[in-house]
Amino acid sequence: MITGQKISTWRIRILYMGFVVIVFFVAAFLFRWQVLEYDRYRVLANQRVKDSQLASLRGSIYDSKGSPLAYSIPVYDVYAYIPEINDAEELLRQTREELVDKVSSALDLDKEDVEDILDTDLLYVSIGKQVSVEEKERLESLKTDKNAERSISGLHFEPAEKRIYPDGSLASHVLGFVGKSRLGEDVGRNGIEGYWNGDLAWKKGYLVEETDSFGNQILTGEYEPIFPKVGRSVRLTLDRGLQRVVEKKIKEGVKKWKAVSGSVVVMDPRTGEILAMANYPTYDPNEYWKVKDWQTYKNRTVTDAYEFGSVGKCFTAAAGIDLKKVGPDTLIFKHHEGCVDFVNDTQLCTASKTPAGPMDLTDVLANSDNIGAYYVSKKIGGENFYSYLKDFGMGRKTNAGFEEESTSLLKEGKYWNKADLAAYSYGQGYSATPLQVISALSAIANNGKRMQPYIVAKIYDEEETIDIRPKVAGKPITRETAIIANAMLTEVFDRNGSSWMFPELLNYQLAGKSGTASVKDISGLSYAEDKVNVTYVGWDSSDNPKFIMLMKLQEPEGAPYSVESVQPLWMETFLEIKDIVGVVPIAQK
Repeated sequence: MITGQKISTWRIRILYMGFVVIVFFVAAFLFRWQVLEYDRYRVLANQRVKDSQLASLRGSIYDSKGSPLAYSIPVYDVYAYIPEINDAEELLRQTREELVDKVSSALDLDKEDVEDILDTDLLYVSIGKQVSVEEKERLESLKTDKNAERSISGLHFEPAEKRIYPDGSLASHVLGFVGKSRLGEDVGRNGIEGYWNGDLAWKKGYLVEETDSFGNQILTGEYEPIFPKVGRSVRLTLDRGLQRVVEKKIKEGVKKWKAVSGSVVVMDPRTGEILAMANYPTYDPNEYWKVKDWQTYKNRTVTDAYEFGSVGKCFTAAAGIDLKKVGPDTLIFKHHEGCVDFVNDTQLCTASKTPAGPMDLTDVLANSDNIGAYYVSKKIGGENFYSYLKDFGMGRKTNAGFEEESTSLLKEGKYWNKADLAAYSYGQGYSATPLQVISALSAIANNGKRMQPYIVAKIYDEEETIDIRPKVAGKPITRETAIIANAMLTEVFDRNGSSWMFPELLNYQLAGKSGTASVKDISGLSYAEDKVNVTYVGWDSSDNPKFIMLMKLQEPEGAPYSVESVQPLWMETFLEIKDIVGVVPIAQK
């Protein structure tokens, strides 16, 4: 007979043993979960905390009238997190096959390609770049076959943007493009995109939130948003219609004369606003990676300093007039041979090497006489001439707002020798970019004031607007000197304006000067015999000048002088843009 006391002891032992077994199994499971399968459950636990970037967009770029030249649309980069996909398979939530099938269908990809992507030892793999918002929403809406409420596991999204240039190659050298940094982040390259990248780029935002096992947000959970900020937008001084015309014309000139490249700049001399700027060859910034020659990216109007030839005689004449050493009617010489003895048994010659009759300063400019320019420079003197060139902006950047702008050194006047003085007087021996040249000559068109060239008129966002105002960069010559020089160069245009080719030009008051310059050979120590660069700069020489335009052809074939190639090209272009820039015939003024 079992007593009550023995029954109680037996029950206690059973309970004790049961408790020991339970503790053992709990410890075993804890060891399994926390040690043996730590990585797996860490992944599952982390799925409850969703850390994602909040997207915004890069600022847009507009022309002077508000037409978009560049803007961004939201896109996403899609990644697969392999450990999460493996865990979902082990937990029988989804299969690899259904993931491949649904993702390939949503992104219109081949199943074999997706399978190959997922067959990797990497943790993260890219499935799609620059996926549209609609495609992202389709991916997010994918559900497992076993549970219509459970989203497909393993897909992650990084916000990105796609830069759109609606006019293709139009103004590509001005705009630049959006490429990638070493860290794979979007970054502006060249032009406006590069120089103003800090303003255009959007500021990232972040969101940390708790989710349930189905990926749905837990409203009472952790929620820490840092809101993104849209990049600032930029409005340019550029006129889209004008830009289209000058791009067409410079392309025609390069192809007709088989030049290495061509460049053109149109500016308002009264304000310094750059109205158009173009180069050829060009490229499409939407597909910048297709460019085979890196030099195609160069905005040669601001990167390539070159010797511009007889255009430089304008500075020589202006300096001489400003110092009252010469005037428009000053007789420079009574007569000279085609060449005169110079230094070290060398000779200084005119282009034709033929004798010339008496010449005053206007004749020197009209005939582009090198010997006459040298005689004027001797009256000026090296150090004075150097000071004037510096005041005209030679040897320094224009700071017009381009990432890649360069310049060249200008030898100090105290170190000039006789050869320097001669070469500088007719635009050889020193160099400048096309933008520097047009900026310098704009002082003659604008009563002696050289305005700071600029391309950005306004930077703005929802909080602030910054207006860029015209600014005087310098006054290299007096108003009186500018008026005299302007009148002289108007006469030069009338004499050499090819009015027999373009009789309509007689209806307009224009000034201009051509330049043909030798090109240094590969050694940089001497000049090539068969290569030249040709330039023409002309402007509205009225009391209220509306534009100044420079055109340059690099090493054209079969046209040794600017008068044969770039000068008629300039005149053709003027006749197409005169109404756009607002130049009216003399009879209507």
